[in-house]
Amino acid sequence: GTPTAPTVAVADSSTTVATTAFVKSAIADSGDGDQAQNGYEIFPSGTIMQWGRKTCNGLNSVIVTFPTQFNSACYSFTCSSYKPGDTNGADVLELLKTLPTTTTCEVSTNSGMDSILWLAVGK
Repeated sequence: GTPTAPTVAVADSSTTVATTAFVKSAIADSGDGDQAQNGYEIFPSGTIMQWGRKTCNGLNSVIVTFPTQFNSACYSFTCSSYKPGDTNGADVLELLKTLPTTTTCEVSTNSGMDSILWLAVGK
């Protein structure tokens, strides 16, 4: 037969063997957020990681609006260009046009760019 075992609480930090139910519960309790293309994860520490893709449409700059507002500050924002079918790598360096706020960040872009892929971290 298949062996069974009691499932301990997620807060249990003993050396008890973890059951499948324990692992699933621990993963489910690891944070809160939205795992969409433009999404975010809120970690138990309060740190928020957000990501997304912003279409450029040949504009010289775009404003990224975060999926959820940071409570106090955006500490880091990074992005890279995306050109479908381009196998030569990025030929553009994106620059922040303004420092990130708790809700947005403006990025200088190039007219040949399709979109940018971005990542922001804060609290």
